[in-house]
Amino acid sequence: MDAAIAKPMSDEDSGAVPPDLWSVFEAVSALPMLVVRGAESDILAPECVDGMRRRKPDLQVAEIPRRGHAPTLDEPESISALDTFLASL
Repeated sequence: MDAAIAKPMSDEDSGAVPPDLWSVFEAVSALPMLVVRGAESDILAPECVDGMRRRKPDLQVAEIPRRGHAPTLDEPESISALDTFLASL
């Protein structure tokens, strides 16, 4: 894991411009989706997940407590969310 993964995005002097990926998200929005977000993530903001939900109301979301970006998927909450999502397919 890169502990400094978010640094280029928060460094004002970097000149980094995040790409607008909403068109990509919308292009695949007909597919079933599950977002597994670490509650302490400094990469995937709650506001971004809210935007995903607005664009895809049937989006399944699991927020994993005490995890950053990204959850390891072995947490009980992750396993439960994955089981529920896969059973719905």
